[in-house]
Amino acid sequence: MIGARHGSTRSVSGAGGSCFYRALAYQMCEREGKAYHDAIEVAGLRNRVRAYLQAHADDPVPYDAQLTWHELGGYPAGYAELPVPQAMPYVLGRPLFVHLGKTILHYGKELMGEPLQVRLAGEHYTIQYGIRL
Repeated sequence: MIGARHGSTRSVSGAGGSCFYRALAYQMCEREGKAYHDAIEVAGLRNRVRAYLQAHADDPVPYDAQLTWHELGGYPAGYAELPVPQAMPYVLGRPLFVHLGKTILHYGKELMGEPLQVRLAGEHYTIQYGIRL
């Protein structure tokens, strides 16, 4: 479930990585001006991540040529449950910022477009708005 927006954040419920996928899918729908349908959007995004990881399994990860996508998240067919923030910019075609306290992890910096932003607190992600670097 997507909660109400409070200041620069919006709560997102879910377990097992669902809140990560839900937060990003919701932001993409917001930006594209389309209605958000939770089950459809989250399942679609998980399928896109799985397809990307399988198609690029032996390719090097852009920021570390000695690491392959398979080593980072080699999901067997039918699974893309855990968040893979490193792959998300390449799946969605835009940068991703993950906020961890006062630290911000940048993924896909070389991509164009307004970054998607999530905040991680413990094992839970929320949508982060309004922070520009």
